Amino acid sequence: MEAERLILRKLKKNDAYDIYRNIFHDKKVLQTFLGRYATTFDTFDFDGMLAFFEKKIFSYGIELKENHACIGIVFENQHDDENIEIGYALSSKYWNRGYMSEALGAVLKELMKKDEGYVFSAAAFKENIGSWRVMEKCGMKYSHTVKDEIEWQGKAHDVVYYEIRKGDQ
Repeated sequence: MEAERLILRKLKKNDAYDIYRNIFHDKKVLQTFLGRYATTFDTFDFDGMLAFFEKKIFSYGIELKENHACIGIVFENQHDDENIEIGYALSSKYWNRGYMSEALGAVLKELMKKDEGYVFSAAAFKENIGSWRVMEKCGMKYSHTVKDEIEWQGKAHDVVYYEIRKGDQ
């Protein structure tokens, strides 16, 4: 799938170093993305991550067209009969440039073409206002907040949920 500046595609073995460097070795990303920090490339379990994503309805690497680097991921975080929750992470080097809004927007557009009846949702820690903005730019509306839903890095976090239904765009 293509967006203006991005290609969203299945993750490949040769993405291992980019995913390590841009997500799992980026402490800024891991402040709000629930992933285990990898101190070195040798400690990063890329095969385990691929196996995890292969069990999902969808998962995409976010490739930057200009240099073909894999700068992030968008994936089905969880789903049930009525809801598909989308998760995502983007290298902090690429924040505030519209890449995540572009990627999430493309994924939502594709999902809405084929998955009628679902509510598509995404969530972020309450303090992660940048992630709220991504969801809002993609047409998602605030749904609810769950107080102290996730314990992460020694702190309880409120989680803010946004959602969109087919036809809302």
